[in-house]
Order: sequence, then C-alpha cells, then structure tokens
Amino acid sequence: MVSVVLALSVLLGSGAAAYAVLRSSAPKALNELISPSRNTWSTDWLNGTEEAWSYGGLESPSTHEEDRVKVIKAGSKLVRFIIRGESTLVTVLQESERGVELLWEQDLGHALPEPGVWKNWVVDGGDLIDLDTQERVRAPWPADATVSAAHGIAIACEGLTCTLWTSRYDDRWTRTIESSNSTIAVGLSALNNNRYALALGDLNLQKSDKVTTELLALDLENGSTRSMGQITGAALVAPLSDGWLVGISDKFEDEERVSLYSPDGTPLGDARRDDSKDYGTFPYSPTPISAEQARAWIENADTSWAPSTMKVSAEAKDGTCSATLVHGDATLSMPGINSLTRRSRTGTGNGAECRLLPVTYTTMMGTGPLAEVREVRDHDLYLHLVDPGSGAESGAMRIGDLSSWNVTPDGGELIAYDDSGRLTAYRPKPAA
Repeated sequence: MVSVVLALSVLLGSGAAAYAVLRSSAPKALNELISPSRNTWSTDWLNGTEEAWSYGGLESPSTHEEDRVKVIKAGSKLVRFIIRGESTLVTVLQESERGVELLWEQDLGHALPEPGVWKNWVVDGGDLIDLDTQERVRAPWPADATVSAAHGIAIACEGLTCTLWTSRYDDRWTRTIESSNSTIAVGLSALNNNRYALALGDLNLQKSDKVTTELLALDLENGSTRSMGQITGAALVAPLSDGWLVGISDKFEDEERVSLYSPDGTPLGDARRDDSKDYGTFPYSPTPISAEQARAWIENADTSWAPSTMKVSAEAKDGTCSATLVHGDATLSMPGINSLTRRSRTGTGNGAECRLLPVTYTTMMGTGPLAEVREVRDHDLYLHLVDPGSGAESGAMRIGDLSSWNVTPDGGELIAYDDSGRLTAYRPKPAA
C-alpha cells in the first residue's frame, strides 16, 4: 500500500507559497491526496534522473480559480483532463518506448465536476467514453451523480444514497449513508486492507480551512460507514498499515493533534507531540507504519522500532526555515521553504522560531527504500530522493512552478504536469 498524505491548507506557516504541497506528498485537494501522488521509489533513482519525454499543454494561461488539470493512468494510456471555465478538454495518449502518441482529443463543452476514468472509459456524467474508440455508451447512474472510480469499481452517489458498480450491469450494494453531509464523495485510490475507503461531503476542499465536512470510513463490501468526526481544509489524513491517521494543525497555535483509527473508522485514541522531547532524529520505514508505531513516535519520539533514522535541524533565515538533513554519511542542505521544517506562527523574520514536524514525518513512510523530501527554489518545487541508510541521493528533480504543479506515478517514471497541461516524464538514468 502506498502511503498517501492529505494536506489541505497552509500548514507550514510561511504564507501561501508554502501551501501544504510541501508535506511529504502534495495534493491541492482532498481527492488528490486520497489518490496516490507518488511512487514507491526504487534505488534506480539514485543514478540520477533524466527527462524521458514531454507533451505540450495549452498556450493560454489559466484564468479561473476553479481551473485545474488532472492526469489519470489507465493501463498503457494516459488520460489528461484540462478544465477551463465551462469546458473540459480530454486528451488520451498511448504510451510506448518512444514516449506518448495522441489517440484522440475532445472538448466536452462543459466542466466536469470531477475527472474520472472507470475501466476503459472516461466518465462524462451519465455517459462513458471508450478510451480506444471514443464511442459513447450510457453509464448505469444518472448524469448528476457524484462518481468515484478506481480498482475496477465505481461508486455513484445521489445525495447520501450510493451504489457500488462492478460493471455497467452489476451492482454490489446500494446504501443511504447516515451523515451530517448533504452529499457524499468517495476516495477510492488509497484503500485500507483493500476494503475500506474514506468518504466525505466534498473531495475538493481546496485550500480552505473554513469549510467543514464529516469524514467517514466506508466498507466497500457492504456499504456500511463509521463516522471519524469533522475535518476542515487544514486536515492531514494518511493511511497506516492498520488504520488511519488524522492530524489537525491549529491555525492560531503551534499545536498538532493526531487521532488514530482502525481501518473501519473505530477510534484508537489521540496522540500529541511532546515539546519536551527531541524530534531531531526521526524514523523511516520503507513500508507504511502501524498506529502504535505512529503513537510511539509522536508521543515519545521513540524510533526504536524503525529500520532506519535520519537527523534534521532547522534555522530561521530570510523569513523562512532552512533545513539540514543528515542521512547516512551525507548532508542535504535546503536553504528555503522545505517539507521538513515549519516557521512558528509567533515571531517574524529571523526572530521566528523554526519547528520540526513529527506528525509530517510519520506520513513520509511507505515509499520504498528511498525517502522523499521537497524544497522550493525561486518559486519552483524540487524533489529529492534520499537513501536513509547511506549518503546516496537522486539529486534535485524540478517538478514545476509551485503554484501550478502536480505529479502522477507511472511505473518506473514520474510525470509532472502544470496548469497548462504540459506533461514532463522523468525516469532514472541508466547505471554507469
């Protein structure tokens, strides 16, 4: 299971430019965090990175706050959605050893509320568009349903009544969900025990820390749910090996609260960081950690269970918090905004206190033998892949402009894209 993080608000305390993109994963909305936004990184990336291919985007800039781009992997195809105003441009690309080739492109003439691909179809309201032939067929749900699709299934909700479909003709269950939300949307890409998903009122909380929604654990076998309480856009949510972690960072205080849950949403109690503890040496595990391991780390700075550790220190400089990361016998310096430190909400300039992020470090687990850290340089986001047990590192990989970037994993490659829809694929360099 890929460890995925939900970060929905400005949690670094360094202004909008440091939007929670800089957590160990970087979605701009809840659905993009419930969707895996990163790979399990192999040691091949330690050879360095190179551009594998690129594909152009739109020349005109995005002008609406609701404009967005999403790329979905569908077998050997990539489906790109560019949503601008009241239109959606769908581009289907076929991958090959030479890069990508255009299969077809179509402007739908309306804005999709949420881009989706189910089996071999683009979901367009009550229609399904075949990825190979561009032929349209009727979907088994009405045009105004909220649809989530992944793992060969689709869940279509009309208000609080949801149906799980395994094919156009077969459904597994229909349930009316008890919730304070007026609608239900389900995040299917990150599952727990291959059975439980997260559901809430709106997957697109965006950067808001004011909108409140009820979070629920949904059993895909029978449609039953259990409430996990209310969250806002300031929530951080991550799947663990045996449950869920929900973190809240108070916007007025430098305090992080974590609630732990079993896969079905049963509460396992809270955990709070202890400021008397030293979190400068933090754990790393190539596989997702358990709720008890997360609790041991957050409450007691306990790393005894971890396969490896790294050391981090922070320093206030030029209004931001620089970070120094020691992994193995090497040191990585990140002088600007980064994913390992945060400026305190009290103090300004070089007088501001820099804080380490023990809760965030728990969400860095599960990316294989290499850990992922991020930094900002001149408003561009860079990714580093480091070996926690040695001095090996991939080198800085430029993902894109901080305000308009996103990534999607693609097997042994990483595809970065921006608000124009331009795609750039990176892969490890061949071994010397």
